[in-house]
Amino acid sequence: EDLVNVAEISAATDSEGGAVEDIDSTPDTDDGNDAGGAVGTPSDDVTSGDGSGAPGDTDPNTDEDDADPALISIGEFDLALTKALSAGQEFMVMPGDEVSFTITVENQGEVTAANIEVTDYIPMGLSFSANNDGAIWTDNGDGTATAAIAGELAPGASTTLTILLTVDAGTDGEDLVNVAEISAATDSEDGAVE
Repeated sequence: EDLVNVAEISAATDSEGGAVEDIDSTPDTDDGNDAGGAVGTPSDDVTSGDGSGAPGDTDPNTDEDDADPALISIGEFDLALTKALSAGQEFMVMPGDEVSFTITVENQGEVTAANIEVTDYIPMGLSFSANNDGAIWTDNGDGTATAAIAGELAPGASTTLTILLTVDAGTDGEDLVNVAEISAATDSEDGAVE
């Protein structure tokens, strides 16, 4: 999203407090009536115009020099998560088998992401495996497990996590669905994101 911020000289006096007339502009508090100054055009950042132009025009010679806009662009924050059986993992499993899932987090936005946390919702019939990397995954003991992704994730980059779950006894013939989601993230400056 692009935002334009305008600053303007709204009033001025001489050194004794007396009224003065500016030779090439009219100071006021209306940011829409100043000649020239269209962002990114030849009239942007000009201080030598004569002030005779139309608001928002692009002619530097007629720019009014008591106001000027600045453009900032706010990048979009967009993380995506996909989850699948890990490569080589059999679809059909039996009680006691360990099942490997691969979770991929991709930064589809324009802003570097940090402090990314993934939560895995372990369904009835599956249990958190003791073979998980304890430096990555934490079993919360409430049917969820969380993983913190180390470092930052640049726009266009992705990272993967592997979680291991064990099939519980008594689940013969059942279909089990395991869901994960991105449960927390910030930008690279620890700022809140939407």
